[in-house]
Amino acid sequence: MFNTQDDQEARNVIERAKQVWPCPPIIPAGWSCAWENWPYLFTFFWFSPYFLMLPQIEMLVNIQYRIPGEARPILYSDERDSFVFVVNGKFYFYDCRNLEMHQFEGQWTEESLVRGMCGDFDAISKTKLEEDPEGAKVLRRIFDRDETVTQILGDKYLDYTPDVTETWEETQSIRPGQPDLTEEEAEKELDRLADEVEKKLGSDS
Repeated sequence: MFNTQDDQEARNVIERAKQVWPCPPIIPAGWSCAWENWPYLFTFFWFSPYFLMLPQIEMLVNIQYRIPGEARPILYSDERDSFVFVVNGKFYFYDCRNLEMHQFEGQWTEESLVRGMCGDFDAISKTKLEEDPEGAKVLRRIFDRDETVTQILGDKYLDYTPDVTETWEETQSIRPGQPDLTEEEAEKELDRLADEVEKKLGSDS
């Protein structure tokens, strides 16, 4: 049975997203800003089920690629399994299918970029970014539940110092609007997430 409070919280998150992520005046074919339908909304912009419960957008942008600042989505594409976002006036494209981060080359405004996307998106110059080696190590410390990592996160990667979390908090944070897990289900979910982390880190593990 769904938790009514969590379900309301999910609706609040969606409404907040609509307010702070306004749709561009032009929507290129194959792209959308209907955030209530975006399958990655809670994946990236909700508390993660990992130690410290950092939103995965922070783990991805601020730590793994060490791009400072707050990421604001502009458009997403189910067809491409990707989304375009801006951080401090610079524009990026994340390919969720291939786990690749790209930065748009040249000088863009949000309006000019969206207009450019109305043409041949693949023809727009982009640079594929490599993950930050130190950021990968910091992620490993998070996945290893190293409590001393909080200080380096506050000093070098985030604009705040995260609080240490417990496993029961992390598992129940998967997303609002989902039913609470039993203890047995929580243990299975943690095992699944651990396997996912190992695959994600690959050769860095």
